[in-house]
Amino acid sequence: MQFGDYCSRTPFKQMLEKYLNIALINEDLKAADKRSLIAELAALIAKACPDLNADKIGKALEERENIDSTGVEEGVAIPHAKVDCVSELTVAVGVAKRGIDFGSHDGIPTRLFFVLLAPPNAAGEHMKVLARMAKVLSMPNVKEKLLESKSPGDIYSALVEAEKGL
Repeated sequence: MQFGDYCSRTPFKQMLEKYLNIALINEDLKAADKRSLIAELAALIAKACPDLNADKIGKALEERENIDSTGVEEGVAIPHAKVDCVSELTVAVGVAKRGIDFGSHDGIPTRLFFVLLAPPNAAGEHMKVLARMAKVLSMPNVKEKLLESKSPGDIYSALVEAEKGL
């Protein structure tokens, strides 16, 4: 059995719905570069979760990006980090309509961003959600629906509906 098969089995159904929060979704990111984008997403998280510090989140995401870009391919990036300021897995989603250079492996400008923050002791759940996100994003038309979304609710619905199709 391959890892992707394991992550799509019944116990993990509706995993994204469990972690998605409309307050942590921005359908129109304004940043024009990687550093600004990380700061914008960190500020979104801190605004929705006032007990979290945007600077600490941004620094953790930048440190992870310095290891290797989380810009994967086909306009998608999944910045992620383990931070002690979160008590449970936190997911934020953003769309940059114009796309930015995020250092993706295929060189395509990145337009879809999925931030995962996990407490230091949540490596297993962190990896399961990363795998689940990748599986959903590989489904036909999901990225297009996300890019055409007009509101955080549209993005939330598109991801939840796509996950139900797995």
